[in-house]
Amino acid sequence: LITQDLLMNICDIISFDLNQYFGISEPRIAILGLNPHAGENGLLGSEEIQTIIPVIETMRNKGLNIFGPYAADTALLQNNDMDIIVSLFHDQILPLFKYSYPHLAANVTMGLGIIRTSVDHGIALEQAGRKNTNNQSLNFALDTAKEMSACYARSKSN
Repeated sequence: LITQDLLMNICDIISFDLNQYFGISEPRIAILGLNPHAGENGLLGSEEIQTIIPVIETMRNKGLNIFGPYAADTALLQNNDMDIIVSLFHDQILPLFKYSYPHLAANVTMGLGIIRTSVDHGIALEQAGRKNTNNQSLNFALDTAKEMSACYARSKSN
């Protein structure tokens, strides 16, 4: 269940972790709508009006650069200047992102207090034990973890 409290907590975590692990002190956050076309002003669902928009307004009043709700199908076209796009369920933005940036994405789990990255695809058991597999996604996830670690170290030395 998506609640205002949950979304506000997620926004706080994202803001903190983007600063701590990526050095982005004032992140620009895009929030997707839950319903098709971000609800079309209530025509296709009420979650945007009842939950998402009030959270965006509350977080803006707290000083966050947060925008939305955006329709998922065009989010990548509209938000090139955003630091992060928050989707409200697993496969909402991921297929578009993976298609647009093949092997150039990593899953970053925020809010843990540790650095955790993983590849941007499933476990790929069918590839286990095979030669000549593509390791670009793994390398990208490892490079992301290294960059996050270096940024974290710099922030703690200041």
